Amino acid sequence: MTPPKNSSEESSPKSSKLFDLLSDLAKNPGKAKKFNENRSQILDDYEIEEELKTLLMTGEWADFQKAVQKEAEEYGLKAP
Repeated sequence: MTPPKNSSEESSPKSSKLFDLLSDLAKNPGKAKKFNENRSQILDDYEIEEELKTLLMTGEWADFQKAVQKEAEEYGLKAP
């Protein structure tokens, strides 16, 4: 199946594994529950970088927020 012309697959050849994870957790309560039960496994499933994994595992939210902002900027998104 060919993606629609306005799909993100066509406009961006790479995707953010971090944003894929966050989106899936937000949309899927079952996956969010599994994440809360075993973060390490879910992070491995999404191939999240070690630095981000550490931030998510330790709860260093201020640093995680900065990492998300940096990731967003790499995709042309600007945080307020």
